Amino acid sequence: MRYSKNSFIVIIFSVLCFMLSSTAYAKELPVLKNVEVAVDINYDGDDLYEYSYTVTNPEDNTGLIWSISLDVSTDEDRVKLSSRGLYVKQIYTYKNELWFKSFDDMVVHLGELLKEQMVPVGTDFPNNWRSGLSVDGEVAWGSRKKEYRIHPGQSQGGLYVISRGLPGIRDIIIKPKWTFMTEGSVTKEDIEYSRETKKKIAFYGKTIGPVAPLKAFKSIDFIDYLMDLKHKAEDYGWIRIEGAQGIIQSLDQKLENAKEKIERGDGIAAKNILEAFLKEVEAQGCDSQDCPSDKHLLPEAYALLKFNAEYLIDNL
Repeated sequence: MRYSKNSFIVIIFSVLCFMLSSTAYAKELPVLKNVEVAVDINYDGDDLYEYSYTVTNPEDNTGLIWSISLDVSTDEDRVKLSSRGLYVKQIYTYKNELWFKSFDDMVVHLGELLKEQMVPVGTDFPNNWRSGLSVDGEVAWGSRKKEYRIHPGQSQGGLYVISRGLPGIRDIIIKPKWTFMTEGSVTKEDIEYSRETKKKIAFYGKTIGPVAPLKAFKSIDFIDYLMDLKHKAEDYGWIRIEGAQGIIQSLDQKLENAKEKIERGDGIAAKNILEAFLKEVEAQGCDSQDCPSDKHLLPEAYALLKFNAEYLIDNL
């Protein structure tokens, strides 16, 4: 099983002399658009989900990807999931040695700096990268060396999260490497400019990550949530629309019928309809990015619909 490291926040200042100005910024900001994030989700049959991410930097970009942050925050209204067996793989910076630290120990290490509660996770990273947990309630990956960053036209896999959290839609922030440059003392204005510029040039996207279910389970609310996941999967391109209108309508109709049965208090009938929904999802879905063209549910949509439908069935 795969796991990984704590957070890093890096601001690098380098001195470059310009003749015409006492303060200067990089003339051209790196372009980072349309970054692709693909994820495969595997369930171990017990209670752990493994999320495996691959990030692709389009060749027409100019920015080199060096930092990737996935939101795994949670709150008091949601179930407190177990952290048992979840470890973060660490690297001693100077010795370059690997070791493991539990999720709970990592949270203790972040201490009062931690701004958000997190769904318990384990993490892993590819060679020449590192990863960990941030004070903002994120899993963060990054590469310190230029040659190992994700250059335009390249992809990087091996970015892992392991959790008991159900697949849900999560924010992901991907940053290009950009160096603030100044001559002389750094002012407050310089720092603010650097901070705002880094926000501006980052890529903000959506992917699948672990989510803790609400403590107060209500079947009618959860089927509404499942229906919303299905619609958003269409919006985010995780359902191949071409030639799939009949399939989409069929899935929608089954969810509507199940909702009607739940509203009437007929849990048995609702389960039967949802079981038929699951069979259609499994027939039309892929559990890996190597997805045949005749399948319409990419791994993101497949995981969202399959595992959340199973959770609903189990709790009806």
